[in-house]
Amino acid sequence: MKRIMVVDDDPVILKLSKLALSPLNVEIVTLTSAEEALKVLRFQPFDLLIVDVVMPRMSGFELLKKLKKAGSCHAPIMMLSGRRMQKDILASLKLGAIDYICKPFDPSVLLAKIEAVFSNGNDFSPEVIFAQGLSHSSATVTLTGLLQSMSELGVILQMQEPIA
Repeated sequence: MKRIMVVDDDPVILKLSKLALSPLNVEIVTLTSAEEALKVLRFQPFDLLIVDVVMPRMSGFELLKKLKKAGSCHAPIMMLSGRRMQKDILASLKLGAIDYICKPFDPSVLLAKIEAVFSNGNDFSPEVIFAQGLSHSSATVTLTGLLQSMSELGVILQMQEPIA
């Protein structure tokens, strides 16, 4: 059985998330802080994390940074937030989140996004090959695996080092 962790300091959002995800045959663990999430993730694996951006003490961004730096969590992470600014969305994608869901969210859209993650898998290995003599804006991109969204491709390309 797949396991989903939802981290949000708002108990109403946790309740709504659990209700929205109830049609899936998954175990849902809800936590009210990023600190709790770090503790639980040390001992329990999850197939997906849904993390609020704005939380007291440690933000969702900080949690994402810690998880990526430690390299111990290989589950895809979706960010959830009432903040709709482009800089927040881009920051979460650059930090490695696979999606950014704005509150209030449509439960059917959240459900569809999660089903897509589980049906597509979440492992991919990008390789960017620059043709000799071409500028860095021209490239052949080979992907092994599946992307969750086109914005993920943009983040991957931005992260590639130019070839000297």
